[in-house]
Amino acid sequence: MIEVDGEALKLKQKCEAEAAGDNDQIEFAIAKCERTSENITNTMVTWERAAAADELTISEGEALLEKLRAEFATVNAKEIILVDTLNCPTCKHPLPEEDIMAAREKAEADFNLGKAKELETINKNGRAIKANVEDAIPRLADIKLELEKQAKEIDVAESEMAKKESLLTETKPQSDYHDDPQYSVLQEEKGKLANEIEVIQSDSKTAVKGIEGEIEQLETAIAEHEQLIAQIQQRESGLVRIEELKAQEKTLAAEYEKLEHELYLIEQFDKSKAELLDSQINAKFKFANFKMFRENINGGIEQCCEVTYKGIPYSNALNNGSKINIGLDIINTLSEHYGFEAPIFIDNAESVVKLIDTTGQKIRLIVSADDKELRVV
Repeated sequence: MIEVDGEALKLKQKCEAEAAGDNDQIEFAIAKCERTSENITNTMVTWERAAAADELTISEGEALLEKLRAEFATVNAKEIILVDTLNCPTCKHPLPEEDIMAAREKAEADFNLGKAKELETINKNGRAIKANVEDAIPRLADIKLELEKQAKEIDVAESEMAKKESLLTETKPQSDYHDDPQYSVLQEEKGKLANEIEVIQSDSKTAVKGIEGEIEQLETAIAEHEQLIAQIQQRESGLVRIEELKAQEKTLAAEYEKLEHELYLIEQFDKSKAELLDSQINAKFKFANFKMFRENINGGIEQCCEVTYKGIPYSNALNNGSKINIGLDIINTLSEHYGFEAPIFIDNAESVVKLIDTTGQKIRLIVSADDKELRVV
């Protein structure tokens, strides 16, 4: 079918080429003239832009020169105005003649200098503008000559193009490829092939449906296998993660064991330090015994400060007499440490059978039923 259409197309193109072959050369020459005219036109646009720029430079330059000439005349016509008498600005008295002459000479010199500088600036600007104008004038003349030349070349190209166009046939010969016997044979063959294709397409629909069903089944099976593969990959990833966690567990276990050992050493050090501190403190007392640390159930120690006497706590199980003697023992130690001995007042002294010796004075306060007033013995 495609081959038949191709042959028919070739036959059509052949007929059209034969009909149009006479004018190809003329059309080629016309296109060449058009390209030449277009190139010249583009060049002329560039030259016209340059001419416009130079014309603007000349017109603006001449206007500026005219303005500078007027400004020069105005400045050149300036004259200094001097007064005959000058007074002192402080006392208002007339200045001496020599001071007046010096002031006038200085004023004239300053005026003439400023005037000369201003005129020089105007001349300098005028010379620069004049130079630009003088450069632009001959350049503009050259551009105008070039534009005239380009215009003549365009006229020549357009005249040549008009001659070529007159040679073209007003109507191109037409050739009907439908009348060609070979074209009729090709069309008949094309019809037969189209019928055969229609039959084949009708028979293939059933086969296509069967194939589509098989494809659907295969896609379902592929999806199931992909899901199974994903589960397997997930399991493998889980196994790898388990091994990583086991290795991490071993590392952490070793680290934990190390820390446990270090913690044990620290606790042992704290116990030894506590025992040493207890022994050093208690060595300073004769009767009182200080318990500075308490051992917890978990084996650790806790700081405390508890006074005992023969293992009996001072706070809740010791009798009053022992408490007083323990207090006196603590006072003796502190007095010795600080080197200061103060009188000691002992309340409820009647409850103590024997007070321990102290370095300082003891004042015993005793309850007596026979004494109605305070009595000092």
